[in-house]
Amino acid sequence: MKKILVILTGGTIGCDISENIINISEKSCKGIVDLYNEKYNNDSCFDVVNPFISLSENINNKKIGIIMQTIKDNLCKNYDGIIVTHGSDTLSFTSNIASVIFDNSQIPIVFIASNKALSDETGNGMTNFRNAVLVIETSCEKGVLVSYSNSIDDNTIYDAGNFCEADCFDDSFSSYDKTVYGKIVDEKFVRISNKIFQNNNKIKDVDFNFEKEVLLIKPYPGMNYENFNLDFTGAVVHYLYHSSTACIEEGRCSVIEFIKKCREKQIPFYIAPLKRKNETMYSSLEKILKGDNVKAFFDCSIEKAYAEALVEINSK
Repeated sequence: MKKILVILTGGTIGCDISENIINISEKSCKGIVDLYNEKYNNDSCFDVVNPFISLSENINNKKIGIIMQTIKDNLCKNYDGIIVTHGSDTLSFTSNIASVIFDNSQIPIVFIASNKALSDETGNGMTNFRNAVLVIETSCEKGVLVSYSNSIDDNTIYDAGNFCEADCFDDSFSSYDKTVYGKIVDEKFVRISNKIFQNNNKIKDVDFNFEKEVLLIKPYPGMNYENFNLDFTGAVVHYLYHSSTACIEEGRCSVIEFIKKCREKQIPFYIAPLKRKNETMYSSLEKILKGDNVKAFFDCSIEKAYAEALVEINSK
């Protein structure tokens, strides 16, 4: 019998629907394990904790810190795996942060969400929970994963550090490099990825208050850097266009001038994504990289870049 910890944080998977309004419900949030046990012949033992409930659009640094602390506090309690229920809107951010901190976890930490309330049987919440349980029951996986099915016959398991925000049109999730970590096939987890894990339990020592904040910037034509207030900024993560470029022309739209301003305020400046496979680069990127406070993240999503920076500036 497997021993599994379920950390409930809310999201659509913990919601009720009343008069066409979807809202969080403590009763619904806590009902997922009971519903699962009713539907499946369960061979696992669940412990459930509920540190808070929140719609995921209301997730902030404090709540993310509570999730991370709850995971850390329970890693040494002989669980075979941990499942974290979460809302879909910010699932990619929280799971990426967890992947940076707990990538060396020797048990699987599986994040799940739902596209509809559990009371709606057309939703994927119970499928995602079931698949997370099967990862823990039928494999010896490690690290942080995401269980999310985009369609009725899609039983994909993602590497959380490669997991990207859902498409706004069809609400489908994907991985940054378009690969799949694994699948549930015939009620068993089958790994597809060749990712190699370290055989240690070393977890990053992080201040889970996350008091140092990250300003995340995504460029667009005509973006005026004077609109950004740096008074409460612990670091800047500047995502780039797909060719790893940003505007460098002089004036208020110049990232070069903004980098200088950050350097004067001793604010670390991160850029992403740079492509490792490219031996050549545009002259604009060459000039950006000349900034002595600029650090680059390679081949990663905007969420992973944000997570890396947030953890780095809040590490003890």
